[in-house]
Amino acid sequence: MRKYFGWEFKPALTAAIHKMASDLSIPRVNVSFQQCIPTAAINRHGAMLITNIKDDAVLTPLELQKFTGFGLHELLHRKYTDFNAIDTSKSPYLLGLHNAIEDAYIENRAVREKLTGNAHGLLGLLIDTMAGQALVEVNDWTDPKQYPFALAVYARKHGQVVVPLASGLRPIFDEACSRLESARSTQDTWQIALWVYKQLSALDKPKPPVNKPPVDKREDGPQNGPSEPSDGPTEPSNDDGEGDPQGEADKGAGKAKSPRKPNGKDVTPRSTEPDVDLPYESSSGGSTSESDIRKNGYHVRPVKRWTISI
Repeated sequence: MRKYFGWEFKPALTAAIHKMASDLSIPRVNVSFQQCIPTAAINRHGAMLITNIKDDAVLTPLELQKFTGFGLHELLHRKYTDFNAIDTSKSPYLLGLHNAIEDAYIENRAVREKLTGNAHGLLGLLIDTMAGQALVEVNDWTDPKQYPFALAVYARKHGQVVVPLASGLRPIFDEACSRLESARSTQDTWQIALWVYKQLSALDKPKPPVNKPPVDKREDGPQNGPSEPSDGPTEPSNDDGEGDPQGEADKGAGKAKSPRKPNGKDVTPRSTEPDVDLPYESSSGGSTSESDIRKNGYHVRPVKRWTISI
């Protein structure tokens, strides 16, 4: 298997991102590599940040595909996400839920509209890599910090790896996925996030432990990648400022089932804390604090196949 050095990979990835932007009729983006970002981020002005890759770093072809997926994901934010529809003054937990829903929305839409010949593969690899690593690193899936990430995995149609869900989450996530089917804009995903937040605020505490988390059943599926739980409060609050007093978030209920395969298991509390305490937005935010990234306006990631030529 051929391996690639960082010094040859960075210019190749940059060129691939510009090619993808052109193919998607997206205005040119400015790509830079920054140590403060664990994966990638983009703002409304098209400034894309990608985690810095050392010149002597050695990358495998699988890692090349993963980083291409990060680039594609951030370009989809550039194409579909309306940054003006996101109220960044709201709680970090609500913003984390929205980011999870928006991420699923833009990726599902790209695959549905067949923007590229291999969007399904690139984006599937991306979420499966992160979910696979989360299965290794996260000990307590009943911690509300993990709910946004669990929702982000659950709502993507193109992923194969499933993660455990705390008791009571599945019906909420199913309804969120149902509403996501009819979403056409960031305004719609924001309303879904408000609805999910409201349901989580009323969720009963999980019951004692009864089963174990599932494992990745793909024989050749990716096993490594960053785990991306939310850095919201230990549990959602009933803050009136985050709710939906007019009931607008309750509109749009549908009957469509979740796109996820029904082979995941519900889990119940464990006494240990999660090994990883990164914000879900680390996929498109960074290792700097979530608020710092948002202050700078970053969203915290013809049919053809895109590849990186080195």
